[in-house]
Amino acid sequence: MNLELTEYVSQFDGSSPEIIRAQILVSKHHLVIDLIEQNIAEGNALGTELFAKAQQIHDTTLMIRINNLTNDFNVYEGKLDEFISKAEYSYVLDNLLPVRTEHFSYTLTQLINALIFKGNNDERVLGLLREFASYPDIKKDGYWLYIQYLNTNPPSHITNQILIDFKVSNILELCDQIKNIYQEEANTLIYVDFLRESAKLLQNNGFIKEGQDYFISAMAENRKVYSSQLSEELAYYERKLVETEKEIEIQVQKSQTRLYSIIAALVGLLLLISIFFIYKTTRKSTLITEQKNEIEKKEKEKGLLLKELNHRVKNNFQLIIGLMEIQVMQMQNEEALNMANELKGRIRSMAYIHQNLLEIEGGEIVFDDYIKNLVEEISHSYHRENEPNITFDLEPSTFNVDIAVPLGLIVNELITNAFKYGFGDNNELIIQLKKEDTSQYKLSVADDGKGLDDLTSFDKAKSTGLRLVKRLSQQLHGEASYEYDGMAKFTINFSIA
Repeated sequence: MNLELTEYVSQFDGSSPEIIRAQILVSKHHLVIDLIEQNIAEGNALGTELFAKAQQIHDTTLMIRINNLTNDFNVYEGKLDEFISKAEYSYVLDNLLPVRTEHFSYTLTQLINALIFKGNNDERVLGLLREFASYPDIKKDGYWLYIQYLNTNPPSHITNQILIDFKVSNILELCDQIKNIYQEEANTLIYVDFLRESAKLLQNNGFIKEGQDYFISAMAENRKVYSSQLSEELAYYERKLVETEKEIEIQVQKSQTRLYSIIAALVGLLLLISIFFIYKTTRKSTLITEQKNEIEKKEKEKGLLLKELNHRVKNNFQLIIGLMEIQVMQMQNEEALNMANELKGRIRSMAYIHQNLLEIEGGEIVFDDYIKNLVEEISHSYHRENEPNITFDLEPSTFNVDIAVPLGLIVNELITNAFKYGFGDNNELIIQLKKEDTSQYKLSVADDGKGLDDLTSFDKAKSTGLRLVKRLSQQLHGEASYEYDGMAKFTINFSIA
């Protein structure tokens, strides 16, 4: 609290007397702390500084107060003469004022005690005691000093003067008179000190029984004082306990409030984080949906473009076939006519591929259906008297256009070859398509014709059709082979990987 006051006062203009006075009053507490902790060097330095400031603003009361506080450091150091000198200075300062300060009683008490302790100052002490007794408002605080002085010094003419001043004939009457005064209005602690000092003085002067009575009274008053102090302290500690409990309760409430605030803040933060993540998730989901829709849109557009492309390719093939048919009708050379028909068949097989692409979704050709349609078309183009017995042994298979086009050309060549050269007495044709494993397939076309002259005829084939079959088989990462076992059989092992 004092530190806060010091910082607060230091903000203002230090040249103002009121501010300087406030700074002195605040710093005075630091001086008291130095006294309690016996920080003699620091205390003396601070006291000198504060006394100079009090002189600067001509505040005699503050000068006396600071001088008295600083004088207590001389007690710690055992400097009796310096103590008396400072006490005399405070005494002089107080007497310079038109009205005594509140510190005058304390100053007189300190000065008289010091002079009594030093000794050989009887006249000076008596003068100060009489001055003390001349002030009605403070004289009761100085009566016990008479007893202390008489206890310290042997009977003398000063003793007689004191008895005369109080109009008594002996020490017992003096003690009784002062006792009556203290019983009416004296400070309790001073009264206890008086009784204790009086008990000693009476016993030293032959009043043994009376001294014992005073001592018993001192003990009784002391018990009252400490009992009262104890009660006050107990009441004080009870109040402090209640205040402490109240403070603890307030602190607990503050802690709970702070805890609730923290919890509320954390809940709010978690809520914000949750909202953020929900927003991010929703946004991400929205973006994914938008991207998915965009992809689907592009896929749809791609599909439409592919259909349009296949449609145009098919139309172009049909146009080419139409032109070739016109050209074939004008041909007279049979060899050229055969070559043109073979070429037309090959183009037709590719046209069927694109026709199928127009009719399906996904860009995959259902190849077993394609083979059947192609065989039917080739059969119509060759007007045979006896329809061949065609056996289809086809596993359901779908291929993309990269596989379907070369494979369709191979099928076209082998079927066309069978219709042109292959049929025997039974007029039999067997077409097989088998899946060997995940990516391996086997295509075979067999007829009951006489077949090739020998096996080497296929390996060294010079005809365009057979060479095309071998070339296209290689394109499919496969191999074409030929065998004859009652039927001429061409086999294509290929991969779609």
